[in-house]
Amino acid sequence: MIPRRFKCGVCRFPYGGNGSLQSESPKVGDWLAGFTLEVHKDPRCEPTLFKYTEADTPLTMTRNGALKAALDKGVDVLVMIDSDTVPDLYLGFDPLAKPFWKSSFDFFVEHYDRGPCIVYCPYCGPPPHPIMGGEEIPYAFHWSNAGNTRQQKEAVELKIFSRTEAAERVGFECLPAGCTGLILIDMRAIGHPVPEEGTPAWQDWGRKCEKQGWHPLPPPWFDYEWADSPYNTIKASTEDVYFTRNATLAGTKVYCNWWAWCGHAKIEIVGKPILPTVEGINKDYVKAVLAKNSEKVRLVELHPEKSAEEVMAEVQAAVAKQREAMKAETLQPPAMLSPKEIENTLNRPRPVRSAAEAMAAQQMQSPPCDPEEQTLLNRLRKDFGSLKQFSAEYDRLAEESADPTVPPVWEEGGRTFIGHVTCQEDLDVLAGLVREIDAKRIVEVGSWLGQSALAMAEAAPDAIIRCVDTWEGSVSDMTGPWARNYGPDSLYRAFCQNVGDRLNRTILPHRNQSLTVAQALTALRPGDLALFDLIFIDADHSYESVKADILAWAPLVRKGGILCGHDYGMSFLPGVERAVDESFPRTCLKTKGAIWWVTMDGEGHILRTNGNHNGRATAGTDVSASENGAGVSVSSGT
Repeated sequence: MIPRRFKCGVCRFPYGGNGSLQSESPKVGDWLAGFTLEVHKDPRCEPTLFKYTEADTPLTMTRNGALKAALDKGVDVLVMIDSDTVPDLYLGFDPLAKPFWKSSFDFFVEHYDRGPCIVYCPYCGPPPHPIMGGEEIPYAFHWSNAGNTRQQKEAVELKIFSRTEAAERVGFECLPAGCTGLILIDMRAIGHPVPEEGTPAWQDWGRKCEKQGWHPLPPPWFDYEWADSPYNTIKASTEDVYFTRNATLAGTKVYCNWWAWCGHAKIEIVGKPILPTVEGINKDYVKAVLAKNSEKVRLVELHPEKSAEEVMAEVQAAVAKQREAMKAETLQPPAMLSPKEIENTLNRPRPVRSAAEAMAAQQMQSPPCDPEEQTLLNRLRKDFGSLKQFSAEYDRLAEESADPTVPPVWEEGGRTFIGHVTCQEDLDVLAGLVREIDAKRIVEVGSWLGQSALAMAEAAPDAIIRCVDTWEGSVSDMTGPWARNYGPDSLYRAFCQNVGDRLNRTILPHRNQSLTVAQALTALRPGDLALFDLIFIDADHSYESVKADILAWAPLVRKGGILCGHDYGMSFLPGVERAVDESFPRTCLKTKGAIWWVTMDGEGHILRTNGNHNGRATAGTDVSASENGAGVSVSSGT
């Protein structure tokens, strides 16, 4: 019997958008050389190999172009490989690893008479970012639903495999969708364009599809789906998931070849999840002990008279002890405040509201002061009296102690408050800004215990709010002494407890310095794309810090988005007003209560609503609006 012979093809997509030089991982070329030799030697393959190379930008266009070219050339089986793929990463190292082409092609030939199939190679996503976090997610999907009722069974969705699930799988598994970094496609799954509806050819095509249980997938084969149509700024699915999922729905079987993990060349080569084992940890620990590499862990003294089992038992005990110590030091996931902790905290001596108010209260009972000092005291009294931001419970607690370094702590509405609260008027203004622009991507710089973050979350339940804070307080106000007295970790736990089930779902804490996170997000953004709808600055209130935060965060606000902040006009925090006034023209700046805000153009400039002039937040300058029609004038600041 003469074996069936297939015409094979390969498509590669070197990185090289906008006419730049094309480039790809050197491992791609190495693999293609071996692949070409294997195709020529295999009697099941025709000697002529179809080859197609196109830059990978835009992805959907180049992938669709490759499939159309392969169809036109009569290709039977097509391999696609991306520029950042490292094929057969574990071949020769993992005894279970098999070469992708040979194992997948053998499977395709065996499966051929049962209908078309698609076989893809699993790999993981990029490594975690040092600021944004995350994990190396395996790009393989399975169907999932919420339960066994009729409605739950019908409400299916694609779910990604966990690292543990992916690491333990072997063989070929039929799955609904996957990645296309290295993929084998039976071209029958693509077929030719569907005949015009209602014609005899269309009817014949439908009967044939019904008989065989599958039908060719109509073009476009690769495309994106969007979560915010018609703006199309947030992808709901990528082009590879779109293609493989639709092929599954059309009746083509899609398989993951778990034997043939490939690498994903990003900042580092990301490979198959390798799970830690107790045995592996013990072996590494023994090596470390013998090498005397650690000064923090007690060294185990190895005596010649001790057996290997006794030594291992001591090592395991030391590992367990160190693991418990690490758990005690680890803050993530945060431990919630226990009722006992809250009770102990509430029983502490209660201070007055702040150092400024403590001074004012003390001076009120002192002998008369000079006129200048009395004027300052009157301003303090006016500021605190007009804010009306402290609850009756706070007032009661504040009267019990005059030590300003010990923060008052109380519970209200199921939340813990430490030190101070934001007045409801300011929270309403902030929530109104969020609703005004329908903000979905928000950053809060300075979160304390989450009061303003929750106000924004309630105004926009679907928004993602990134809360940037060290929870160490600031030297510019009383939050620094309060944090030292109460403890940064306790403050952070109280924040996590206050935001409740929104934690790590819609409210994402970033425990780091403001400028560090801003720089990381600036580096991450694609091109010149601004990332956020609204950024709220309420961190260190010193002039230098507020100015630096404005300069760092302003370029990350999208066109029409809002940059805003708190404590504008507070006489005891003069640095805020000075920094804001120096950064933005007065004609563009809006304030209400203690909230200030400007509307940005997506490039770090301000959108002028009363003209076509832009003002830019600039370091070392005093930006003021010119009213003579010549635009915004910039003069040197002091």
